[in-house]
Order: sequence, then C-alpha cells, then structure tokens
Amino acid sequence: MKRVLTYIFICFILVLTMSSLVTAQFEVVFPFMEIQVDDYYIRSKITHASREESHIVEVYKQGDLVVSKLEMHGQVLASGYDAGFTWTPEMDDHLELFFSNYEMRLVGVETVAQRESLIIDLLDKKTDVLRHTYFLDQESGLILSQYLYDQKGSLTTTYEALEVDYDPDFSTLDFDLVEFQTSLPHFPISEADLEAALPWLTPDPLCLPEGFQVVGYSQMDPLPETYEGDRRDATTSSILIWSSDGYESLVLDIAYPKDKQITVDQDTVLEIVEHMPSSIIAEFVDHPLTFSLRGISLDPDDAVKMLLSLSPAQQITNPEVLSLEMFAQGETLLYPFDYNTIAQEALSEDEFFELAPMAFHYASTFPQDLQVVGYARVDYSEDQKSILSIHERHPDLPLEDLLITLSDGERFHHVGLSFAPNYTEYKHRGQSHRYFQSWVSVLFNDWPISFFSHSSFLSYEDQMEVIAELGKGYVINTKQHQ
Repeated sequence: MKRVLTYIFICFILVLTMSSLVTAQFEVVFPFMEIQVDDYYIRSKITHASREESHIVEVYKQGDLVVSKLEMHGQVLASGYDAGFTWTPEMDDHLELFFSNYEMRLVGVETVAQRESLIIDLLDKKTDVLRHTYFLDQESGLILSQYLYDQKGSLTTTYEALEVDYDPDFSTLDFDLVEFQTSLPHFPISEADLEAALPWLTPDPLCLPEGFQVVGYSQMDPLPETYEGDRRDATTSSILIWSSDGYESLVLDIAYPKDKQITVDQDTVLEIVEHMPSSIIAEFVDHPLTFSLRGISLDPDDAVKMLLSLSPAQQITNPEVLSLEMFAQGETLLYPFDYNTIAQEALSEDEFFELAPMAFHYASTFPQDLQVVGYARVDYSEDQKSILSIHERHPDLPLEDLLITLSDGERFHHVGLSFAPNYTEYKHRGQSHRYFQSWVSVLFNDWPISFFSHSSFLSYEDQMEVIAELGKGYVINTKQHQ
C-alpha cells in the first residue's frame, strides 16, 4: 500500500510544486522571476480530460515538508514527504538539452486565485506541439494553475488554483491522519561507481528515446527492513540511471543483491511483470535482478530495445504484454468506483449463488468484524467497465457482474465477481493479480472470470483473504505480491 500511495502522491503533488528543472527554466528565460517560496498553502481543483468529474487537492508546504490532502468520492487521502531528503540531478547543468528540445513562450497575463499570473506555454520543438501551460504568480513565481498535454497535444489534466496563502496556519493540519512516505538514503554516484557495482551492465550505448540523454547516476542504500508493497529487502540495493530531454524524465532503477555476485549472459532471459502508462518492471528469470523504467510512456518496441541494451540478455519472454493498455502486478488506478452511481438489482443469497455456481459461500468470520449485508446484480456504465480488466480482456463476451457488500455497521467493503455465464470450463486453474489504490483484482489467465475487492480501509492481505474465500474452488495465491 505504501508504494501505491507514493505513486498517487507523486502524480498529484509533484506537478504542483516547483521542481529544480522548472525553476531553472523560468529563471533563465524570464530573469525577472525570483522563485523563492518557503511556505505556502494552495487549494486546487483537478480535472482529467478522460473523465467529467473533478477532485480537490490541498497542498501545505513548510520548508521541505510537503503535505497533501486529496478529496475523492467522499474519502480523504493525506500524504506527506520531505522534499529535501531525496537527491535528483541538478538540471541547471542541462539547460542546453532543454532548449534543444523545447521552447517557452510568454503568452499573456491572467488573474488566478486573486493573484496576477503570467501565462507561459511550453512547446515541443520537434513537433511544434503544446505540452504544458503554466500560470505563474507574478510576485512569488509559484505555479498556480496549469494545463498538461500529451505528446499529440491533447489536453490530459487541468489543475485550477482556487486559493493560495503564503502565510498559512499549519495548526489546522492533523498530522496523526497524515501517512508520511518512507524515503530511502539516496546519493549521487559517478559512472565509474556504476561500472564497479554492476560490471555486467552494458548501458553504452543506452537505447534512449529521441532527444533524451543520461543526466546523472545515484544509489539507494539497502532498506533497514522489508516494506510492504516494495520488492526490495534489507539485502537489496538500487542504482538509478537518470535520463531526460530537459523537460520529461525517464529513470532506470536497477535493484540487485548487494552482497551476492551476479552472472548475466546471453542465455539469461527477462520477463515483464508490470506495465503501467508510465512504469515498466522487468525481472531476470532465476536471478535476483529487477529493471524498473519510470517516467514517460514508451513505445513497446522502444521499451524492448532499451531493456535488451542494458545487459547480455537477448530475450524477453513476454514482450507482447507491452502492447496491452494495462498489464500489471502493481497497476494503480486513481478513481475508485462511487458505488452509489452503479445501477443495482438486489438479490437474495440463494439467487446470487444460483447465478454464480462457481463461487463459494463465505466463511462465518471476516477481517475487522465485517458481515455480508447485501448481494446484487450490477449494471456498470461504459466508463466503469473500462476500469474493470475483465471487460477489457473480453469485450465481445456477455458478462454477468455481481456484487457483495460487507459492513461493520459504519464502513462498507465491496467484493465483485464478473464472469461469462455460458462458459463451462471454470474448473481450470491459474490467475494473475492486479492491485490498485484500494483495489485488488484476480483475473484468470485464459478464462472469462474475475474476482475483485474494493476497500478504503482493508489491507491488501485482508482483501486477498476475502477473495480467496469466495474463490476457494480455484488456486489463488494470496502471497503473490508480498
């Protein structure tokens, strides 16, 4: 869960705080801007172009401490981190790279959150496509509102500042409700240090996307303990190769055993174990090594070339999954269902299990004193179906969607079962897992059936326990992600 929350936190917060790269850009292009904001509070409305709904995020910054509160479907997610703890490359040294790929234009002035703001467009020189529009407070230099565009110039996300305060009252924050992200000791290293630590690595030439170049190397010390949701443990170290085109970044994280000698040759093979829009994880089969690519979305062919350029390994066992829109053991979705908007037909317990004979009756006890309070047949909207992977995998099959609701008298937990009612081979075994923000999903590799669980308070392990009880006619590995 910590890894998932960190991902969400980065998605919403880092775009609202000034990075060293953006600061350097503005200071060089607009030397009259002096960006020095130590403390502030900013409240913004976030709208994603692919969805009609908006959400509110509040950001509190006091020195290096940054705390965010995200309101989503009546739930509040509060996260915090120390912005001064983690090392990143000094992009001031790579402004030539930025100006070779991008152009910044001052296009106007507008009042945002009662502050006079400069409107600055960022365009890709190669395609003349608008990538970002910033609204900068003319007095402080803080980014207030902004528009984000994809590589084709289509609007993806809008951040609209509603309120900003440079003398905020931090006493209103309840730090007991804030989940602070665990940071790892992180420090820069040289290319020679990289070669000494990983002699089998062959990153020269590194098959980077057009316009990108390596801008730095760093290392993370081994973890003092095993963290839930993280693949590393106390014996694992990571080296990061940072690359950028001056605006976007692509970071390669190589996790390896610190005190064990590794041999990688042409017979070593890689397997893709996670593919998200901005994250690819590949593991070496039968070797304790992991490559993680984070940053921009990569074309599948480019991703394969880059991964195979890093070591003597010549084969990826499942490159086809990179062509899927979503494939993951660690996939993150930012929008849980609002179950009040789903059309439901109440069912009795007998009716439910008559419709789903492959399911098993629940045990008499559940985590955190939950009890079944309802069964239903549901009719998901097309947008809701787009979140459910079984509907993506089997768009041409008529699927039955059922729902079980559990409660402890105050909170609700939802468990779903989707399947093709006329399919007759459910006796088969085998499944792949996906977990999201507050979601766990079990999809069967070649059969149209899926169990999923959604909760704002149950852990991954608790949710897997609930799913395994419903699907105990199948082989469900509840330890797959630990």
